[in-house]
Amino acid sequence: VWADRVRIRQILFNLVGNAIKFTKSGSVRITVRIDADTVVFEVNDEGSGIPAAELESIFDPFYQVDSSATRHVGGTGMGLAISRNFAELNGGKLTVTSTLGEGSRFTLTLPSADAAKFKEAG
Repeated sequence: VWADRVRIRQILFNLVGNAIKFTKSGSVRITVRIDADTVVFEVNDEGSGIPAAELESIFDPFYQVDSSATRHVGGTGMGLAISRNFAELNGGKLTVTSTLGEGSRFTLTLPSADAAKFKEAG
């Protein structure tokens, strides 16, 4: 990965922490794959899911999905906003897909070291 190791670790720590917080039963799975010029990290959980209307709002500073689960586990609503910002500052992106009642998938895509070297040389 061509990125700031400390910030990427912080993003993954936040995503895994959120997945664990919102998964009362079921599993949390982390997968990593290398595509042509990117490295893709996926954090999948079998938690409560996020309503479709709120999928983009969860990346807004201080935003929290209004539910009893959110109030129970706490937090400031800053983790995902900071994580997306760090991803973008490192040339990547952070996205989410979710099904209410079934879980969520957060995808962190970052440039591979090989792709970054190719761009510098070109």
